[in-house]
Amino acid sequence: MLNTIDVTSWIGRNLFNPKTVEQGNILLTDGSLNSNPDLYASDYIPINGGAKYVVTPQITSKVYGAAFYDSNKTFISSMKLDGSGTNGLYPIVFVSPQNAAFYRFSIWHTLVAKARLYEYSPMVFKDLLTTLPVDGNPLCLHPTVNIRTAFKSGKTYRQGGDIYGSKLFSVNSNLTNCWLIDLYTQEKTAVTLAEASTIHGNVVSFGNTFFDENDPFPIVYISGEGTNGFCGIFRIAEDNGTYTLILLSKIIFPSTGYNYFNLIIDAPKNYMYLKGSLPNNDGVGFIKYDLPQTFTSDITLEYEEKSEDHPKGYLNYFEYHPKFIDSTYVQDAFIHRDRCYMALGDAGSACMNVIDMNNGQLLSFIDLTPCINDEVEVCALFDDCIVLMTIKGVIYIVTPNVL
Repeated sequence: MLNTIDVTSWIGRNLFNPKTVEQGNILLTDGSLNSNPDLYASDYIPINGGAKYVVTPQITSKVYGAAFYDSNKTFISSMKLDGSGTNGLYPIVFVSPQNAAFYRFSIWHTLVAKARLYEYSPMVFKDLLTTLPVDGNPLCLHPTVNIRTAFKSGKTYRQGGDIYGSKLFSVNSNLTNCWLIDLYTQEKTAVTLAEASTIHGNVVSFGNTFFDENDPFPIVYISGEGTNGFCGIFRIAEDNGTYTLILLSKIIFPSTGYNYFNLIIDAPKNYMYLKGSLPNNDGVGFIKYDLPQTFTSDITLEYEEKSEDHPKGYLNYFEYHPKFIDSTYVQDAFIHRDRCYMALGDAGSACMNVIDMNNGQLLSFIDLTPCINDEVEVCALFDDCIVLMTIKGVIYIVTPNVL
């Protein structure tokens, strides 16, 4: 039975009451209410002085803000609400002034129902264990998904990425702006591209072998759109703290008649899966191959079943029909224990599919829109968590009930 996981609520009690808003926005200059038909302002929300809170203001401009007030509701100071075009869907963590007793913040008029204010917790949001009808099936019990934390990386126009140790390797289109982001410290280190590339970077996967024993990371496979027609095999070389992305060779995709443009690596089992859209976006196809063990020369895959005559042929092939919200975009993915975890959708339609890689069965559908209103570009495994990164560089660390 297909599981539908709806990530809808946050841990703790939402301190914001959508029924007590006033039309207008909070001015940064003095905390007063300014007339504005496109905005609403929260009521005076009681808070503790010197305490840490998390707000999702549902706002898109720094000119609108929030304010702190003392016990007499006298203005103390203000804070900008930097939505950066994402409708404020990522959480903003702040510490209230020591003498603060009340807090007010601005909200876009159509997004009042999604605004949140919580006392800070290391686990920022958590969904409810729910029962939902799925595709005509009777009500069934679904596992939970915990979004444990989220932070803004400061790097935008992101594409795919993968994780080794605690480092998220994040790329952009053409690989001109690549970064290593430590998921514990949030420290960012640039990775310079050695020579120009045309790879869009939709899917990034670390392998299981090192090109050089002194390299800090295993080789990494980076693939892009169908127009590329290949996957690049790279090493990340390090010299006195300077990192360089160096192309070693290419895996050339076969001519299939379909739009295949990504490779997903199952490193523990030494397999790789060519993934792409079927004609007319009528599903997604996977072609399974052995993972090459040589990196010094280009490899051309064959669209024939593997045999003595076709040593670069495929091992298996299957199709599956993804469950979308309203966008057919197929994003980054990873494979863990014979399951593929794939991000899909665009801004406002972010979701995940979990696929059984033995038979192509869709096991789970995860709706991310209640808490992520942006295009999810990175979907990567981190210990027992999943890391999701949006195109605007917001990173979410998710713990599913079963991985």
